[in-house]
Amino acid sequence: MSLVRQKIWSHGLTGLARFLEEFFIDVTKPSRKLKFLRGLIYANYDYVVRFPKVKVFDFLSVYPAAKGREILMLLHRDERWSLSDLETLYLLALISMRQAPKIFEIGSAHGETSYAMARINQDTHIFSLDLPVDDTVAHQNKMRWKNTSQEQQITQLYGDSRTFDYSPYLGQMDIVLIDGDHSYLTCKSDSAKALKLINDKGIIIWDDYNALEVQRAVNELLPTENIFQLKGTGFAVLDRSLADLPSEIS
Repeated sequence: MSLVRQKIWSHGLTGLARFLEEFFIDVTKPSRKLKFLRGLIYANYDYVVRFPKVKVFDFLSVYPAAKGREILMLLHRDERWSLSDLETLYLLALISMRQAPKIFEIGSAHGETSYAMARINQDTHIFSLDLPVDDTVAHQNKMRWKNTSQEQQITQLYGDSRTFDYSPYLGQMDIVLIDGDHSYLTCKSDSAKALKLINDKGIIIWDDYNALEVQRAVNELLPTENIFQLKGTGFAVLDRSLADLPSEIS
């Protein structure tokens, strides 16, 4: 089994484990079970009936310029890291190719992704939004990028992504990474904001597109937006710089 196939297989098993954990553990409370089942019904209805399914493409078929490019990656992932190795590789490759100077990240977690994105290009500045915390100093002291040379490249923002004032950043972002609350309503709101944040050549990346409520929110954009999924990942992508996508699905 090739390394790439092995990663994809492992990622698939991880996704299945997360689904089983959510269904059998998280939905033990009646209210959560009802929410889960409602989301399941709506997502499948939207996915199968109302909106077309996104096409799946191999990364190099969409971005052939990435072939042969060397990407410095951190492989010491722990439970805090939200992206798979393959997703991290593709994200960093896009930043490397575009030399993206401005990135907006919705969902900071522990700052692992912000740190990796800053390392790939020293001219990149990342604006990372997370929910408010009781002690911002203590929170930032725990972030992966704290006390590193990349710290000056990252601006940590706090607020609810649904009500945050994005006006200073509109139309300026080369990449927007959506990896926050995966509920339908929040993802729908984050998507609408991301469309206003990117510039005319910008990219939006939705993490965990395989999650049903994320699928529902993203698929609603398909009638007017050209969105595709990267093979072997949970990434759905909208890229304003692409005039056309490959004619064949990989």
